[in-house]
Amino acid sequence: FDYPLDKTYPFADIHAWVAQEARRRGFAVVDLWRTTFFGQALDSLQVHPGYDSHPNARAHRMVGDTLARVFQAWYLVSSPGRAQDWRSGLTALKRPGRRGKMQ
Repeated sequence: FDYPLDKTYPFADIHAWVAQEARRRGFAVVDLWRTTFFGQALDSLQVHPGYDSHPNARAHRMVGDTLARVFQAWYLVSSPGRAQDWRSGLTALKRPGRRGKMQ
């Protein structure tokens, strides 16, 4: 976590390109920058702000929570009698008021 987690994040285009290419090849994609960390304060996610920018326990918990929701959505949409397109179960991960699709 060395870069701002907002619209100035310098690798947003790379995230979008990798997600697009992965989806084109049939992979499911969860972009944690967009779904989990966007807008978060860096120092609230770092092990030791200003010294060690690796993710701390809070950041790991946020990833776990996001992935749990994703896996739950995939399970629900793949259950008998439900839509088979896994993307339909991910609408809950969109942030209210955000434009574009969940990455």
